[in-house]
Amino acid sequence: MESDAGKDAGVISGTLRHVMRYTENIHDSVSKNFLRTVGRVDDYFGNRYYVKTRQKSAAVLTLDTYIKEGSLAFRPNINAKIDLPGTQDRFNVIVTHIQEETLDRMSAMERVRNSQDYFAQAFNRTGNSAGSDNNSTTFVGLRYARQLTKHLANHVDLGLNYNFLPRPWVLPKPYGSYNLDLTHDIKNFLIRQDNKLFWEMGSDAGYSGALVLTRQLAQNLLLESEFDGNRTFVKPNWTMLETVSLNWIASDRDIITPMFQATMNSTPAFIATMYTVAVNWRRRLHNDWLFFGAAPEIDYPRDHAFGPQYRLTLSLEVIFGFAG
Repeated sequence: MESDAGKDAGVISGTLRHVMRYTENIHDSVSKNFLRTVGRVDDYFGNRYYVKTRQKSAAVLTLDTYIKEGSLAFRPNINAKIDLPGTQDRFNVIVTHIQEETLDRMSAMERVRNSQDYFAQAFNRTGNSAGSDNNSTTFVGLRYARQLTKHLANHVDLGLNYNFLPRPWVLPKPYGSYNLDLTHDIKNFLIRQDNKLFWEMGSDAGYSGALVLTRQLAQNLLLESEFDGNRTFVKPNWTMLETVSLNWIASDRDIITPMFQATMNSTPAFIATMYTVAVNWRRRLHNDWLFFGAAPEIDYPRDHAFGPQYRLTLSLEVIFGFAG
């Protein structure tokens, strides 16, 4: 006779399979509708003589939960790249949502994610203050990208920055940037330099740059160093972030990344404002569209006499559309 424990385990297992199957059906439906809509837009605006290629548009929804000093915060983020290959050159519609937190309040992984976009769109309005009336920015615009040479590419972003929370009645601000990206591969060593000149009406203009050095130590081990810097024209202060990380592909489903970060300012003197030690674990839960992440970290901020502050970030990432 089957025990009650065995029956309960079977019920739980069957329920989980049904929930996963239902979730996958919803995901597939949303992805197909998303790509179908993008395809219609591309057909409408594009050159009708082009040969269709595989659609590479994608929207990434990230649900982050932060646990720090006994407090709990939940913040969703969405980023989208809508590819329009039918246009005469390469156009993309870009949607980027950035939480407007100061560098000392962001998690280590947030500082790494879209670091140039964060520097260019968020830091200039919040400064180093502990709080802000605006806590998020969404950029929606059109990107025109072109490969200039084998190692040199550029793109122009034109669109609007909109602070829809907590003041949705505030008008969006026109925003533009010119980006020049250089990549060079020397055996197992990859060098990438990204340069961004940005401008926002009514705010500021400036420069944001990144220098990324990647070295393959082994087949499943990558060492990466990323230096990010930002300076605006109105406030002559360089804000810099250095990140050194070791990306270990532990399995076909898991990536474990220990990292060290240093945040610096140049005004009133060149000083370090915070050090961070963190480990990020990212696991593929299902196919290539559902991921889970856990990132414990210890911050050592200057405004707390470099005393340790502990934080844990839990993330659920869902990719709609192209997940290659």
